[in-house]
Amino acid sequence: MRDSVRMFLFTLCRVSGLAGAFRAMPLHRRQGIADVLLGYLRKSAGVINKPVCRQEIDNDAEWLEANLGPFSLYTTYSDLNVFNLSVVALVDSLSPDQKAELILDPDSHALEDEAIIREVFTSLTKSHDNEQLNQFFQAFASISEQRNITIIKNQGVRDTILNLTLTALAGEFEDFEPKDFELWFQVYLAPVMASLQPGSLVVIPSNISCASYEAILTGLLQSLKSLPPTLSHGVSASIQSLKETFARCTVPDSFVCKETRLMALICAAVNSSQLEQTLSTGNSSEALCNFTIAELACSSATHLTSSNLVTLMKCSLQSQRTYPVEVWKLLFQKASTALDQALQTFATMAPNNSNPAMSPALEALGELRIANFSQAQLQSDAFVRFWFQTELGPFLASASPNFLFCLSSKNFSCHTYQTV
Repeated sequence: MRDSVRMFLFTLCRVSGLAGAFRAMPLHRRQGIADVLLGYLRKSAGVINKPVCRQEIDNDAEWLEANLGPFSLYTTYSDLNVFNLSVVALVDSLSPDQKAELILDPDSHALEDEAIIREVFTSLTKSHDNEQLNQFFQAFASISEQRNITIIKNQGVRDTILNLTLTALAGEFEDFEPKDFELWFQVYLAPVMASLQPGSLVVIPSNISCASYEAILTGLLQSLKSLPPTLSHGVSASIQSLKETFARCTVPDSFVCKETRLMALICAAVNSSQLEQTLSTGNSSEALCNFTIAELACSSATHLTSSNLVTLMKCSLQSQRTYPVEVWKLLFQKASTALDQALQTFATMAPNNSNPAMSPALEALGELRIANFSQAQLQSDAFVRFWFQTELGPFLASASPNFLFCLSSKNFSCHTYQTV
C-alpha cells in the first residue's frame, strides 16, 4: 500500500505525460496548461517538496523540468520567482522573455552582477542564429520602457551587455537593412549606449549603405542628447569616428546657425556637494581647479566671482580638457553678472592661440552675448572692436564652423565686419 501511494505521488510530481503532447497543442492550450500547473504548484508546495517528489532531482533546473516541463516557457520570471529557485541554475532553462525579466527585476540584483549578465548572454548566443537574442531585446526594450529605465547605471554590466551583443551581431551586420540598424541602435541598445567607444564600431562593415549609416548616427546623436556630460565622452568620440569612417555619406553642414539647448540631464550625474562646501568656506580660487567645469556649472554658483571665472578658464586652457557647449553655457548663465569683467581680465593674460578647450566656450559666449547684441551695437565700430579684439581675443583662434555660421547671420556694417 505504501509503495502504491509513493508511486501515485511520484506520478503527480511529473508532467512528462502532458509534455509528450506539447508539440501537438495550439498556443492557447499550452498557455492554459501552464496556468493550471502553476496554480497546482502554488497550492501543493507541501506535496511537491516532499522527498519522494525530489527523487532524481539534483538542482533547480531539473526541478523546473520535472514540474513544468516545456510549459515553463509560457510562464513569466515573476511566476517562477515565487518558488525561490536559483537564478544562475535556471538561466539555460528560461525563455528569452524570462531572461529579460530576470535582468530587469530589481529583486534579482542582476544589474549589479556581471557574472549573471555574462551567463545570460552566453546562453542567448549559443545558437548559430540570433533569434533568441532578438526575442530577448524585444522584451528588454518593452520592460525598460514600462519601468522608465533609460540607462544601465553599473558600468561593468553595461559594458558586458554592449560588447557581447555587438560581438554576437557582428556576423549579421552585412545583411542588415537600415530598419535593422535603426531598431538596434535607436531602441534596443539605448540603455547601454553610454558604454560605446570608437573601437566598439569596428564590427560595422565599411560597405553598408548611407541609409544604414544615418540610422546608426541618429541613434548615437539621440544618446548624446540624453546622456549627462560625465557619460557622453565615448558616444561623442564614436560619432566623430563614425563620420570619418563613412566620409562618403557625410553631408557638409549647411550654413545654418545651430543653437545649443540646455538639457535637464546635464546635471543628473554630477555631485557638486564638495564644491559647494569649498566655495562657501571661502577657499582660494585655485582650489576650484580641483573640480570639473561640469561640477561648477551644476553648483549654485552664488559664490562665483569674476576672479573665480578667470581661474577656471585658465585651468581649462592648461588642461585642454573639453566640455560640451551646454556645460559652458550653463556656467556662464549662472555667473552672468561676473562674466564681462572676467573676460576682460582673462584677455590680458591668455595667449591668442588655438586651443580645443576654448572652442565650446566661445560657442557658449556667442549664444549668450553676441546673439543679444542690438542692431546699434553691431554697427558700432568701438563696441565691436572692444568685443572682438579684447573680450573674445583669447577664444577667436578656436572658432568652430558653427560659431562662424552664427556670426555670419549678424547684420554688421562693412566697417564692423572688417573689424571682426
